[in-house]
Amino acid sequence: MEIVTFDVLKNPEIIEEIGVKSFNNFYSKEKILERLSTQHYWANIARENGINLGFQISYIANNSETYFWLLGVIPESRKKGIASRLIDLQCSSSEEHGHKEITLKTHLGHPEAIRLYEKKGFKHFHTEKDYWGVGKDALYFKKFLPQ
Repeated sequence: MEIVTFDVLKNPEIIEEIGVKSFNNFYSKEKILERLSTQHYWANIARENGINLGFQISYIANNSETYFWLLGVIPESRKKGIASRLIDLQCSSSEEHGHKEITLKTHLGHPEAIRLYEKKGFKHFHTEKDYWGVGKDALYFKKFLPQ
């Protein structure tokens, strides 16, 4: 398996393709483009034998913080360390850019992701009630990076 840097603005349909397989409800390529068109972002794709297995997209939140926007791995490729490698790569990239922290948002519908984030050193710091609708709270996590 290889992980490569990826230009989402040139090929949003690849992120959309992986995302639709990875999530019950995923962004359209138009929404992805709208979100990233004004951001300085990083994106990586995990591939094996020409098949896209997963992706990660983050962007600069401010001078000292990365916002980890999306992470997805297709179901048949989960539990193989792909998400873990994508997170590690993002943490390294954020450190190289001099960022002090990484923030992300998720919900209780992603328990395996939450366990992985916690294993990778992310700590829950805030809950926003009903962010994604009634009973769908947003959980905010943060990881402080070594300086």
